[in-house]
Amino acid sequence: MKICFMGTHTFSLKILSAIIENNYQLSCVYTKAPKAQGRGHKVIMSPVHQFALSNNIPVRTPTTFKKIENQEEFIKENFDVCIVASYGLILPKTVLDSPKHGCINTHASLLPRWRGASPIQMAIASGDKETGVTLMQMDEGLDTGDIISVSTTPITNTTTSQNLYDSLADIGAKLILELLYKLKNHQVLSKKQQPLEGVTYAPILKKEQGLINFSQTAQEIEHRIRGFENFPSSFFYYNEELIKVFSAKVYEENHNYEVGTIVNNNPFTVACKNSFLEPIIMQKTGKKPLENKEFVKGYKFIINDKINYFV
Repeated sequence: MKICFMGTHTFSLKILSAIIENNYQLSCVYTKAPKAQGRGHKVIMSPVHQFALSNNIPVRTPTTFKKIENQEEFIKENFDVCIVASYGLILPKTVLDSPKHGCINTHASLLPRWRGASPIQMAIASGDKETGVTLMQMDEGLDTGDIISVSTTPITNTTTSQNLYDSLADIGAKLILELLYKLKNHQVLSKKQQPLEGVTYAPILKKEQGLINFSQTAQEIEHRIRGFENFPSSFFYYNEELIKVFSAKVYEENHNYEVGTIVNNNPFTVACKNSFLEPIIMQKTGKKPLENKEFVKGYKFIINDKINYFV
């Protein structure tokens, strides 16, 4: 069986590693091209790129599939199947239709909920109680293809984007191994169309989406803090200084404070809609993260000051 793999980030690395460890031979790996990073502008290969090279797997790094020559290079390989996981490039119909079994995407949500770029973060930030991984037969739409298999996992009140990212990568690897076993043994893949109801979209996240809006409930804010743990992270401005929040405690209690009002400075606590939020871990720019009680020793929050929400 001639297998192609497309992926770039650590989510896809776990899946690629599982394929290799289970003795499936990969003909080729596609990943996003190396790019300059950091102050020194050092060119860094993706985790998938590095892993593939260390396992002597040919690597291709086209910057786009709009070029006909890149499409033709893929098509001439006559792959049996292409496994896609967190790749980052749009695939045209000629590429999607080329492998015998098509291109199969490992998507980190319960489709059709959270189609798009940030399904893990948005599931937590929106207060979902469960999520999972969907194997999907790719078509030209944005995560609109037929569902091949699904596996679910709960989202608890301690789930963060990082630990969910890791567990969903493990689930995705398991589903891909089950799929490859079926293909290897010439079993027919069952597929079903996605429901028309329940469609939501997870956008490409931008830094400004991490800005805390204290007019929301403390619970809504806490969900976003856990969901945006790695990026864009959650933050607010006080005295024109940016302060990040990595975890928080919720107190559900009606009050008469204006939202955004500092109601306590030790521990630092802010009034939200019908509730209060007590940040647990905070960080000033250029400093290390500190627990609330340590943070306030070196930072003066003034009771009854109001934290503004800047759009």
